[in-house]
Amino acid sequence: MATSTLIETRTRSFGELFSNGRTYTIPRFQRDYAWQEQHWEELWEDIVAAVESDAVHYMGTVVLQRGAGKAHTVIDGQQRFTTLTIVTLSAIGLLEDLARADVDKLANAERARLLSERFVRTKDASSLSFKSRLRLNHASDGFFQAYLVQLKQPPAVARLPGPDRALWDALRYFRRRLDERFGPHPSGEDVARFIETDLAERLMFIEVVVDDDLRAYTLFETLNARGVELSVTDLLKNYFFALSADSETDLAIVQARWHRIVSKVPLTQFPALLRHFWNSTHQYVREQHLFKTVRRHVRNKEDAFALLESLEAVAELHGALRDPQDPLWEQDPDIAERVQELRLFRVTQCNPLIFAAWCRLPRAEFKRVLRACVVLSLRYTVISSLNPQPSERAYNRAAMAVSDGSATTAHTAIRALQAAYPPDDAFEQDFLRYSVRDGRPDLTRYLLRKLEGSVAGKDSAEDSSGTLEHILPENAGEAWAAAFSPEEHAALVYRLGNVTLLEKTLNRQIGNEGFDRKKPVYATSRYAMTRAIQSDEWTSEQIVARQRELARRAVTLWQLDL
Repeated sequence: MATSTLIETRTRSFGELFSNGRTYTIPRFQRDYAWQEQHWEELWEDIVAAVESDAVHYMGTVVLQRGAGKAHTVIDGQQRFTTLTIVTLSAIGLLEDLARADVDKLANAERARLLSERFVRTKDASSLSFKSRLRLNHASDGFFQAYLVQLKQPPAVARLPGPDRALWDALRYFRRRLDERFGPHPSGEDVARFIETDLAERLMFIEVVVDDDLRAYTLFETLNARGVELSVTDLLKNYFFALSADSETDLAIVQARWHRIVSKVPLTQFPALLRHFWNSTHQYVREQHLFKTVRRHVRNKEDAFALLESLEAVAELHGALRDPQDPLWEQDPDIAERVQELRLFRVTQCNPLIFAAWCRLPRAEFKRVLRACVVLSLRYTVISSLNPQPSERAYNRAAMAVSDGSATTAHTAIRALQAAYPPDDAFEQDFLRYSVRDGRPDLTRYLLRKLEGSVAGKDSAEDSSGTLEHILPENAGEAWAAAFSPEEHAALVYRLGNVTLLEKTLNRQIGNEGFDRKKPVYATSRYAMTRAIQSDEWTSEQIVARQRELARRAVTLWQLDL
């Protein structure tokens, strides 16, 4: 088949798209109508601006799959097609109301009929009911055809489900805007001209028609339509469903599995779930290549079944990794603590390895892997702030080793992380430069509590009673002016060596006092690292020396056995 027959691209007006006998169907598995008032308002303002400036307005790209005759499947464009159909229905409703009110009755009734037949609906000869040129997805089409296309008021509007309510609200919104535009005594001729000329001729689309559904979905990677754009989640859902659409039974199985997955993982998190799982069993893939990679490997419904089954198996784990209080960790506080640390660090690069270890290793080995993820994340991301991609690739290599069985213990899995492990000397130097001026007091308290544990001989990470005390105060007064110039204050006040843990009552007691007033109070603290601050004075040298000591402790505290 020649390339030109696979993808056709041309510019078409709304009138050309909807008045040439074509029909459009939204695939049953596509998402529901999602536009809200902000989108309707933007569209309306664009239409009015085009009319008033005597210009055209481009509505973006629509991707259609050619069917039998003039039937087309809407791969991308359903939000815009649906909304423009609703705008047209609103105008037809206005014309019908004028006819019922005996305002140029015959002419307005004829205008409504002609607009309806041209743009919206045709009359079925057997049932004498109207059928729309546009059919929505499985969930919404019944309501759309029964009420909007027939211009009938639905019962119990307040209890309509979300997508149906959005459709009905859109119809009412555009009717209000038409009433505002044409005033209390509208001219049917002007209303009809608004649709036939202003809407039909000024709104332009780039139409892309394809013969193959896989090629249609590929276009999503480069073509973004105006409005609520399809996300990777939408693309993957549509693709999985499309692979099974030839069998009602298989499609039902895929839909059920999909809904079980998204009941455990928010839709916004689905790409992350898929990518982390994929990188736990396959070669590393970046986010922007995820859809293309999955499509290349998942070629039929059996592949889709297998992938969704695997995703369902790890969906609960993915959600639990975002919540230290998740019931999955109730019986193991050590794991809950590690999960809390990773959440505090705001890292997810290690999730592929965690997935693989959870699925393939004994629980004791999994816990060792989890601790290794904490250590590496602290060194690599929190303190050294290194490029995340090399660490992602290292986690991918370790995860694949666990998944394919070549790493059967935590130790062998951890050794695969060595390339991304900052060595002790580099980590110590980065820790020595570490500043807490990042708006993350929770992270600073965590570091100090862990370091306090290394001084006091016990883990203080769960101690939440201490406050952060800046020895050289953030708002230093005259008591500190002799020891620190403004430049020195700015450079040193947020260094970790200048911050310690202190009880709330003691912190309030000393405020911004000078060091000679603070030191006796420090001596009464229950924190060993605070009691140790007993130099004769507090200068830049003391701050650097204390941070150097903390850095040495950090090297030992966050250490991997490679």
